[in-house]
Amino acid sequence: MPGSHRPTALWQDVLVTLPWYLYQTYGDTSLLRRLYSSMVDYHTKGIPKDSRTGLWAPTFQFGDWLDPTAPPERPDLPATHPMFVANTWLCNITKTLWKIAVVLQDQDGIREWEAATLTLTSEWQSKYILPTASSLTTRLGATEPPKILTQDTQTAYSLALNFGLLSEDLIKPAINRLHHLVINNNYHLSTGFAGTPELLHAICASPSSPLSLEENLNSISLAYKVLLGPRTPPSWLYPVTMGATTIWERWDAVKPDGRVNTSGMTSLNHYAYGSVGKWIFETVGGIKMRYLEGKDGGLTFIFNPIPNLEHGITWSEMVYNSPKGIVACNWKYESDGQKMVIEIALPGNCEGEVMMLGQPLKRIGAGKWVLTTSVKNSEMRLLEKNPDNLSEGWVIV
Repeated sequence: MPGSHRPTALWQDVLVTLPWYLYQTYGDTSLLRRLYSSMVDYHTKGIPKDSRTGLWAPTFQFGDWLDPTAPPERPDLPATHPMFVANTWLCNITKTLWKIAVVLQDQDGIREWEAATLTLTSEWQSKYILPTASSLTTRLGATEPPKILTQDTQTAYSLALNFGLLSEDLIKPAINRLHHLVINNNYHLSTGFAGTPELLHAICASPSSPLSLEENLNSISLAYKVLLGPRTPPSWLYPVTMGATTIWERWDAVKPDGRVNTSGMTSLNHYAYGSVGKWIFETVGGIKMRYLEGKDGGLTFIFNPIPNLEHGITWSEMVYNSPKGIVACNWKYESDGQKMVIEIALPGNCEGEVMMLGQPLKRIGAGKWVLTTSVKNSEMRLLEKNPDNLSEGWVIV
C-alpha cells in the first residue's frame, strides 16, 4: 500500500470514534448501522498488526504530533513514543467497537469485541506498565510519586487514565504521577495533538476514581492552573498575550518577538488545541451530557459547575441548544454567604442530576430549577487555595 494510503492511529481512527460521538450526542443509531461493517473492516483488515500481540505493527505514526518538547524540525520525535499513542488508541477504538456492538445488538460482535478488548488491554499492560509499578506505589519516603508507565509523560498518563487501561490499584498512583509531571513543569503542558484533548480530564480524574472530595477539588484546581495560569509557551493563554483570536497549530506558531515560527506547520487557525473547550463546557459551564440507552431517546445531563476563586471563576452562564431543546446552567458562588446558587433549565424528555462540588445534590426532570446550597468552611478553603511559588507571567481572570 502506498505510504500516503497507510492508516495512522488517531487520525484514521475517526472512522470509529466520530460516529460513536455523534450517537452519544444525538442518540441516532443510523450512522452506526451504516458504517459498522466499515469500522470492522478498518480494524481487522486496515490496521497492520503484530501477529503475536495484536497491537500495531511498527509503522509510521503521527503520535503526539507537535508535542512542544519535540525538536521543532522533527515533530515526529515527541517525548511519548508514537507507537505508544497508536497502541493506546487501538485499545480505545476496540473498546468502542464493543460498545457499538452492544448498541446494535450484534451478539457475535459483542463476544468478539469484548474478547479483543480484554486481550489487547492485557498486551498493552504487559508492554507499557513498569514491572515494578505495584511495589513502587507503596514505597515509603519517596520524594516524588513513582513512575507507573514506560512512557513517563503527561500524554501517556492522560491517555491511559481516560481510556481505562489501568488496573484499579494503579489509577490513583497514575493520577499522582501525572500531577507531579504537571507541577514539575511549572503548570505548563507538554502535550501535542494526542495528549492535549485528554490532559485536563485526566488531571481531574473520573468520578469513579478512588479520590476523596479534597483530592478531587485539588485536582480540579490544578487543571484550572494549567488552563489559566501560564502565559508563556506552551500554554493556552500565550497566544492570547500575542493578540491571537484563534487557536494555533503550534503552541508557539508566533514567537515572543512577533515573528512566525520558521519550523513550518504554523497555521494560525487550527482546531486541535481548542479541544479544551469540552472541559470548559463541562467544568466551568457545568453541563455534561449523556445519552440514555434504551430510554426512548432520552438525554441525561449532569450539572456540576466547579468555581475557582484563585483565578476569579465565581460565576458562569451557559446555554446549550441540545437535540431536545434549550439546556441552561447559570451559577454563581457568593463568598459573603458561602453559598452556591445554580439556575437550571431542562427540556422535556430529559433527566438531570445536580452536583455541588462533585457531590450529588438533587435529581431533576424537565422544567426550570433554582437551587441554593451552602459551602462548608473546609470546602471554601480548598476553593480559595492560593497558588504556591508561581513564576512571573500569570494571568488572573
